[in-house]
Amino acid sequence: MNRKTYRICIVMIILAAILSTVLYYQAVEKKDLNPKDGVFVWNTCEEGINV
Repeated sequence: MNRKTYRICIVMIILAAILSTVLYYQAVEKKDLNPKDGVFVWNTCEEGINV
């Protein structure tokens, strides 16, 4: 396999990995991104300590 063919194969593998990741995100993960109340809230007000 010459250098040009090798580079084309590597580029195609990288593009396939990126494309499959995007499609997976759109198909599966996007359904689970519903905002929920208090997800990023961390209350440690015990003993008067506010973080």
